[in-house]
Amino acid sequence: GGQIVSFASAESQVSLRGGDGSSLGRLTDGNNLTCDESHIWSAPFRDAEAPALRFDFGRETSIGAIRIWNYNKSRIHSHRGVREIKLVLDGVCVFHGEVHKAPGIASEAWKGAETILFTTDEKTIEN
Repeated sequence: GGQIVSFASAESQVSLRGGDGSSLGRLTDGNNLTCDESHIWSAPFRDAEAPALRFDFGRETSIGAIRIWNYNKSRIHSHRGVREIKLVLDGVCVFHGEVHKAPGIASEAWKGAETILFTTDEKTIEN
């Protein structure tokens, strides 16, 4: 199976295999249009060292798009989201830039999502 690894700092590393209910499991639980803390993930970091995530699918996998949902707990807490990301696939930087700030309202959570496309297939784009 696959694995998600979070590097909150050089000293700490958290790993998740499968859906064990840990906070990292929230990254891929499919509940995106939410302000519910049980479906939101964040990591502490120091200014000099930004957190990193590594997704290992466990096998060669085709990806048509990646959607990044920003932190959306509330309007007051939406500033905790990420501003700039660097997305690297197989050692190649495919995106480096700013992402949308979440609105802090569940019904408008899609405004805090950034979609990075790797296809022109209409069915993939619609989903």
